[in-house]
Amino acid sequence: MRKRRFSHGWLFILVLFVVAMISLARPDPALALVPDNMSDLKIKEETYVQFFDPGSYLGQFLGFNPDFKYFWYKGFSHIKDPSGRMLGEGMYFEYLLGQPQGGYIVPSQLGAVMLQTGLLESWADELGGNPDFVQDPANWQLFKARIEGWGANRGWSTTRVHVRGVADMCGTGDVSWDAATKTVTIRPTSKPFAYLGTPTQATQGQTVTINISGTSFVSSRVPEWKNKIYYNLYADGQWLAGGEESRQQFSKTVQYTVNKAPGQKVKLELRVSDGVLRRTVVEKYIEVPGTGMGPLPPVPEPPPPPPSEPP
Repeated sequence: MRKRRFSHGWLFILVLFVVAMISLARPDPALALVPDNMSDLKIKEETYVQFFDPGSYLGQFLGFNPDFKYFWYKGFSHIKDPSGRMLGEGMYFEYLLGQPQGGYIVPSQLGAVMLQTGLLESWADELGGNPDFVQDPANWQLFKARIEGWGANRGWSTTRVHVRGVADMCGTGDVSWDAATKTVTIRPTSKPFAYLGTPTQATQGQTVTINISGTSFVSSRVPEWKNKIYYNLYADGQWLAGGEESRQQFSKTVQYTVNKAPGQKVKLELRVSDGVLRRTVVEKYIEVPGTGMGPLPPVPEPPPPPPSEPP
């Protein structure tokens, strides 16, 4: 039977198709990863609004209590990281000095970039936060405001969260504002550092020294989140030691008696969480060697000083 040949023309078309699909799948770096489609409201730029029921930290960010104060919506603000990568968008509201009267308004050059509560999970993903922590109303309500239309724009309401508060909930207070371009820059921080030092081998019934330490890199303006670190150490799923410290670092030594038979292993697991509940887990094993396997390795050195910057 005569074999059919696959023509070069069809091969060329197939290659072009694959390249086109890859190009379409690759996101445009200029596009916002968390776009604000204002699905919770439909308003135009320069719409007058009022802020109500502000969270306890919102006034600190703005420098004044925004309750019952007048703002106007000035369009979207872009939000990026220090490399220039676009992260998303937020609605920018500019504070007005007094109640608008007719067409006369006095802008203050002070404002607030407010984000949708329905997009908090996406913001946590982009900023390296814990989505469960960021979406917890007990946390985001510290930075929220209820925004309502004013005057001819009455009839709608939305609750939004200040962009600085979202950054705080994700573990960073490094947020800057460029008034000329209406751009917010956020520098994310890393998950906590965790160290677990243990012998790799031990005999049955031997008591070994386990060294554990950790460091939080949270730079949030909320003291309870910045100066807090949690740790728990487990052996084969059973809790050995743990606690919390009202600071950013900890270092502990734990004594543990190996209860495994020769040829078995003990699984050690250290879980370290920072004040915004981002977790790092480190696992190590202690092997109980069988008979005739030679001398045991030396006890490990004490842990190094916790780093001041992410490793």
